[in-house]
Amino acid sequence: MKHLVDTGAFIAFFDSSDNYHQWAINIFDTFSRNRVFTCEVVIAEVVYMLRKRINLYAADNFLNAIENGSIQIAFKLSDEVSRLRLLMERYKDVPMDLADACIVRMSELEEYYEIVTVDRDFYIYRRNGRQPLNLVTPFEY
Repeated sequence: MKHLVDTGAFIAFFDSSDNYHQWAINIFDTFSRNRVFTCEVVIAEVVYMLRKRINLYAADNFLNAIENGSIQIAFKLSDEVSRLRLLMERYKDVPMDLADACIVRMSELEEYYEIVTVDRDFYIYRRNGRQPLNLVTPFEY
């Protein structure tokens, strides 16, 4: 099973002051090594937010996790632009940002996956048109 991780879940893990920090610690502890995946758009958001909210060291810790293979990049944006545009257009009223579109598209490309997120918008999004997403969140629904 691949764990597709969104920006907020990474922020919660690396920012000890985040409301979902303990949840993120507990969740990430259950994942098998080399089963955590994301995309470059999420990486850019996480690095920006960690540097802004905390400090350079938090961003460096996140980048170290990519460097050592704990977090893997499994998406090529340039191959998926058309589908990403369609997703963002479909959910323009939410609105869906590029990072969310990438995570949803990644789910469409995988048979066995879970999306790890603290973003409630993922309860609205669908993969392949109508399929609810397999989510790991701190929320009870």
